[in-house]
This record gives sequence, C-alpha cells and structure tokens, in this order.
Amino acid sequence: HFPLLNESPVLNGPSIQPNGSFNFICQVIYNGNDPDQVFEVVWTFNGQAHPSVPSQLLFDSERIASLDISLLNSLVDTQVGCQVRLVYPGSDVKTRFINSNTYFAGIQISPDPLEISEIDFEKNMTVTSTIPILCDHDLECCLIFTLNVNKTAVVPKRNILLQGSRNVLLALDVIPSSNSGTYLRIFEDYKPKSIQVTIKDETAYRCSMTGDPHITGFDFKFMYDLYKSGDFVAYEAPARDFMIQIRTVPCGGGSVACICGIAVRERNDVIYLPSGSEVKIEAGGTNVYISIPAFDKGQGRGICGTNDGVEDNDFTHPDGTVEPACTQRCIPDAFFESWRVTGNNSLFEVVPDPVNDTESTNGSFGRYCSCLDNTNGTATVSCSAREHVQTANTAVRHFRKLVNPNKQWPNDQGITEAQARDMCTKAIQKSPLYSQCQNFQRLIDSVISDCLADILHGGTTAFLDDVTASFTSQCQLTLAQNPDSYVTNTDGQQVIKPGVIDICPVECLKHGQCADKGQCICQNGWEGETCLIESGKGPQLIAVKSGELCDISQMKCDIINIDVTNIIFGNPLTCRIQAIDVIPSTQRYNISATKDGLIFGNDVSLRVFDGTCLDCDRSGCKVKITACHINNICYKDGDIDKFSENRTCDVTKSNSQWTIIRSEQGELTTSPVLTGPILHANKSFVFQCEVIYSNTDDSQEIEVAWTFNGQQNPASPPLVIKGSNRTIVLDGRHLQGHLGTKVGCQARLVYSESNVSTTFVASSSYFAGIQ
Repeated sequence: HFPLLNESPVLNGPSIQPNGSFNFICQVIYNGNDPDQVFEVVWTFNGQAHPSVPSQLLFDSERIASLDISLLNSLVDTQVGCQVRLVYPGSDVKTRFINSNTYFAGIQISPDPLEISEIDFEKNMTVTSTIPILCDHDLECCLIFTLNVNKTAVVPKRNILLQGSRNVLLALDVIPSSNSGTYLRIFEDYKPKSIQVTIKDETAYRCSMTGDPHITGFDFKFMYDLYKSGDFVAYEAPARDFMIQIRTVPCGGGSVACICGIAVRERNDVIYLPSGSEVKIEAGGTNVYISIPAFDKGQGRGICGTNDGVEDNDFTHPDGTVEPACTQRCIPDAFFESWRVTGNNSLFEVVPDPVNDTESTNGSFGRYCSCLDNTNGTATVSCSAREHVQTANTAVRHFRKLVNPNKQWPNDQGITEAQARDMCTKAIQKSPLYSQCQNFQRLIDSVISDCLADILHGGTTAFLDDVTASFTSQCQLTLAQNPDSYVTNTDGQQVIKPGVIDICPVECLKHGQCADKGQCICQNGWEGETCLIESGKGPQLIAVKSGELCDISQMKCDIINIDVTNIIFGNPLTCRIQAIDVIPSTQRYNISATKDGLIFGNDVSLRVFDGTCLDCDRSGCKVKITACHINNICYKDGDIDKFSENRTCDVTKSNSQWTIIRSEQGELTTSPVLTGPILHANKSFVFQCEVIYSNTDDSQEIEVAWTFNGQQNPASPPLVIKGSNRTIVLDGRHLQGHLGTKVGCQARLVYSESNVSTTFVASSSYFAGIQ
C-alpha cells in the first residue's frame, strides 16, 4: 500500500530573484515525509515534456522545483506547466502524474485579427511580453520589435465619400540577436505572428421623415406619407438592441399627423450614438433624419425600410410579410399599421428591461431619451436609465381618419395649387444654402412635392419652417457628397467648406438674428444656441412621466422621469424635492429643478403611496378593507409576521392588528437521536432516527427527513409520523449514491390545518463510507 498524490502542484512565477535571474517555481503539495519517497517533477510545454528540459527529483522534505527561464530557448509562446508523481526507488512503483496550472510564456498581440472602418474609432495594437525582459548589464534593457507594414494608411478617414476597402498585413520582423545575456537570448530568431488588418470604407444609410411626415426610406426611391397618429417603429436592429420609435399626433386641423416625439434605445442618450448611428432632429422635432452604420446592412427593419440595398422589400412587415412596393408616391397604410406599437411595446410607455451591456466602453448603463409635444417652441426631452422600469400613462389616441389620396385643389382653406407652390418656393428660398443648391432641380422638386402635400392634406401653412429646414439639411448632405465642397486645411486634413456647414438654423429666426459663421444673436430675454431658452425662468417641468401618483407596490418610485423644457440639452440639472404632507403609507412632494443652483422653475406634484392598503387619487387617499395596516406598514391578506410565524394578517378578523394563528403551539427543543448502523441477523443493516417529543396533539404531525452532508435528498421526500410513533428507519441499501457522506436526520412539527410549521431540528451525524 503506497500513499497517493491527491492535490495538484502549484506553478508560480515567473519570479525575479535577487541575483538577477528569474524562474518558474513548481510547488508540490504533500504532507507526508517518507524517506523512501522521491518526487519526480517534469516541466511541460503545451502539455508535453521537451527533451531540452530535464526532469527533476525531490528527496525527503524537498517540495520545490525550479525552472530557469534561460531554458526556454525555442519554447517561447507555449503554456508552461509542471507535472509531479511519486517514485519509490528500488521498486517499480510510480504513481500517476498530476498536472499543475499553466502560464503562457511569450509574446501576445491583440486584437487579432484587427478590422477598422469609418464607423470605428482609432484602434491600437498592443504587443505584450508575459515574461520579464532581463539583461546582464545595467544599461537600458529592451527587446527590439520592428513593425513591417506597407505604406498604406492604417486608419481610414471618416467621411461619407467612398474610397474602397483594402487589406494591410501588420507583421513584426524576427527579433535580432542581442548580447544582453542568456535571458534575452531565448528570443533570438523568434518571429511573432502577423496580424491581418482589414480597412473597410463603407457608407451609412439614411432615412428622412419630414413634415407631416413624408418618408424617404433607406433603399426606396419614392416618398411615402404617414398620416396616422400613434407610436411607430421607425427603425430597429434587434441584433444589437437598437430601436428608434416616433410618436405622431394629429395636426393641420386633424387631417394629418406630425412627429411630436422620438424615443431612442441604445447605450447612450446623446444624438451621436456609440455604434455610429445618428439621429438628427430639426424644427422642434418635426423633421427627423436617421443615419445608421454600414454594419447594420440587411439587419434593420421598420417604417424606414430594410437598408439592404433592395428597393422591392422595403415594405416588410414584422412577421416577414412583404408588401408590394409603390411605383410612385403612395400611402402604404397596411405597412404602417404593422409597425404600430402600443402598451408595453412602446418606448414612450415603458422603459424596457435592461440587457447585457458588455459592449459598453465606459461601464455605464444605457439611457433612453424621448420627446413630448412642442408646447412653447422649445424641445421637450425626457431621459431615463433602462434599469429603472417605470410605466407611463402617456397613451396617444390613435388617429384613424384616413387621408383621401385623391383630394384635389383648392384645399379646405381655399388655397390653390399655384398659391401653395409659390409659398413652398419662397420657403425653400429662405434657406441659407439656397444659392448653392438652386440648380439641384431634383432636390427642389422633391421638397416642393412634400410641401404641396402638407398644404393640400393638412389644410395649413404651419409647416413652412419645416420645409426650409428640410431643404437645408438635404442640400447639406448633397454638397457633402461632392469632393468639390472640401478644402485642405493647414494640417493637411480635408474639411468641408465653412459656407456649407456654418449656417444659421431656422429656429434662430423666432427670437434671434443670424450673424457670421452661423451664429445666432438672441433678442433680449432669450438665450441658447438657437435663442429658444427664455431667460430668468429656470427649467419648466411639464409633468411626471408616469403621472402624479406613484404606487410603490406596482413600480419603483425612488427614481422618476419628468418631461422638462426651457433647457439646453446636455446641461446638468439639479432637482429640489419638498415634502408637503407625510402620513402613514403615503407622502406628497413638490418637485422643481435648476440648472445653476439659483433659479428654480415651476413645481410639479407627486404623491407616493402603497397601493397594498391605500386607494389614492388627486384628492387624497382611503384605507382599503382588503389589506392590513399595522404599525404604519401595509400587509396583504394572509401575510405572515416576519418576526413571528404565529401571527398573520387576516382581514376577516382585523385590519389594524395581527391575528394569532395558534395560541399554544408546541416546539421541538431536543435534537433527534441517530443510532446505527445497526446490523441485523439477515446481514442487512439500518440507521434509526428517534424524535424526542412527549406532547400528544391530534393536530400535530412530525415531519422527519434523512440528510446527507446536511442536505435533504430531493428524490426522498420527508416522512410524516403521527400519534405515539417517534421513530423512522433508513435501510442501508438506500445509501447507494450517498457513500462518503455524513448521514443524519432532522425533524419539525407541522400543523397542517393552519399551514404552520416549526423550524427543523437536526440530529448528530455519522460518516458512512471508506476512510
């Protein structure tokens, strides 16, 4: 009988020693001390021994083997480990080898492979040595890595001009010889592997929704019009948890619909999202432009289309049904209805559950932003983190009135087509870029067509500012695709000409005046980049998004979302919460906000209550008769007092006090007695568990369970004994599968009529196995 090694050896290192060497340590874990034993230590590389590295023998009390790193010549880039076995000299007895943990000793290059495109930020390649770089002198000690790359630029320019994709081979040359000692010599003639770099120069896809609203999809060459109100999926890419929804409400006298809000779901609440997606909002939210990265090609869907380069399938429904494409301007109502969202599917109604956020670069959770109606000429923005799931009572009435596609001029207000065309032309001519795009007849015809549709079906000229903004944005995009619109600056970079990008926004004209380089000079009493912020008023809170009542039994009330206006998007806000009245299970607060700590805006009211025992409305709260209100805490009917299992909330007995379940309940105070194993004459054996309890009560039952290492076996339910019987038996044959465990039993009292049970009391235990 020879002892066995049971524990794996431990590999430590690489460790630098005081004499300037460094090595790996293999520590044998063994408590015995037999002079006839010898430990054989074999060093492994990728799990295999190498003939250039001999094995080592440890005698008597020796437990440490050492591998000098100078022996790693030709073994760089391997998983170093050790394996140990017991050897008894003078006999043929050798135990099996036991392997240690391993350590990668070599050069690591990451990422591998490397892909970069216009939608990526600049990327780095990192070269890491997992073993120390040591020399035999006190001068600068280093390895020389020579990067072998052709003259092609590694980082592509991020613009909308297509320049093609190309491949670059990033390679590190063979490390040159060095006279810096034995430890650097292990890298001689070593060549790290090459890295393939693909430079992808791809374009983004763009969808525009302007006016009331007119949609140009990612692939579709004809415009189509959405004249319905409600919440719709404008675009979604399920593979990357990205979604954009729009909210439309009746406008133009109720005959058409306009975008009044946009909700974006991704990991950030800024307009330029981390994936490279872009959402541009103009004219107070009426015009929306969505640009998505090239890697979404073929992955997206929604009322903006499929962005796969195929025109015929843009009208794809969520279930995969493909509606025939229009051959001219059209109103695809069935397609729009298929993408309508309501209730919990609307980002305007419920913030969705959190998702895995491992791709976030800054470790923060994502946020969502949405807009409400344009109430006073400024944007109304609401943002919330996705882990705070709250329900909002902001449902939009579905506007089902159908627009007559055959409607003729003049419109309901008597405006003729010629008059409308003149208004639309003047709106285009107001654009600061009109002189640069006046010869783009196709663009002008498209915008005028939208404008005419607005006036005809909407019966109003309120959209004319949106027409100006829409023409300006589309003109900018057209100019940006033209290489002649770029100049080279003093740093040698291509930049778009100031006359294309530095323009004054249309919103400026409401309370300001345009100056040079697109600057907006505000009138007295107004401020902000586009002069839409009223000075001296502070943030204006519109409403609590989930309503002025918050039931803690239904949702989280510690964090709420408030729609706010008269702010500059992105500026930090501070809220002030004032408790108005505090009564048991309900509190009412006044909430206001400030952007500078000095000027607070208006107040909104919020009542927080526990709906378990209170019914609350705007006028106040009433106590429910279907719950208990004990010590200022609400309990449901049937709840058990966490401090006493003998007390419950029973609304048939009392709404204000605990009801005693049983006035005199027995308890097990003595541990059961385990006996055995008891050997019988028939060569069988059993364990016996005796419960020590003298009381007799017909309503009592004793529940006894066998335990193995303190745990019940799910396959063997507890036994119930009644009356004077106090003993149960475990046949030894039932130990199959439980050898090597501590056998015990536990018991408790059960009152089945009142559904009450005491806690388990455990016996001593007995090790049943081989020692």
